[in-house]
Amino acid sequence: MTNSPVDPLVIIELTNLKATEKFEELAKHPAIGLKPEWIEELTHKGVAVRKALAANPAIKVAPKAIKRIRKDNSVTVRSALASNKAVAALPEVIQALAADKDPRVRSSLAKNPELTNYPDIIQVLSADEYGHVHIALAQNPCLADYPEIIEAFAKNAHTSRTLAIRQDLDKYPDVAAQLVKSGDWSMRFVLALNPAISRCPEAAMKLSKDRNKSIRKALASNPAVKASEAAKADPTP
Repeated sequence: MTNSPVDPLVIIELTNLKATEKFEELAKHPAIGLKPEWIEELTHKGVAVRKALAANPAIKVAPKAIKRIRKDNSVTVRSALASNKAVAALPEVIQALAADKDPRVRSSLAKNPELTNYPDIIQVLSADEYGHVHIALAQNPCLADYPEIIEAFAKNAHTSRTLAIRQDLDKYPDVAAQLVKSGDWSMRFVLALNPAISRCPEAAMKLSKDRNKSIRKALASNPAVKASEAAKADPTP
């Protein structure tokens, strides 16, 4: 299998950015991977440039640069790297980021949707001492493969609110049933607005009879609920 030919105009564009010292734009460019040696150079530039580079998936072609950025003095730079989907292909980097001393970096990693192949890391993050890391993890789509963590998060006042907005909440009817019983009206309000609630008939029924009028109105205005009700009223294809 041969590599696709490189568009010379792209090379010219990259060269012009470097020549005019537009380093942040260069660091963001999706084709920067064509110049691995430049990626290494950019790791020595300012914070804004290093942050842009750390967030760029193209950085995967420069493992030495990634290792440098992983140890960057700036939390924002390391956080950008932790959010980068491309780092999922580098177990050593993932492990180091999961053990980062700053919870903001660990929170960024917890949101990375490419953590699916790292069950040990997900378990570590779910047990992190900082609640913000848990909240970040509760948003992650890959958590769908860990129902035991979702069930544990449903019992926590902070993470349960995040679960209430998950688009796959219908996969966990017991969790939805638990959330709908919350004494916090704002929790039930958020739940009523979630499109997934239309696929949780028991929870939706309870919300439709909620003592709070605002919650009943929120449920009634939910487009997914409206569509579900319309389908029931007219079952013809």
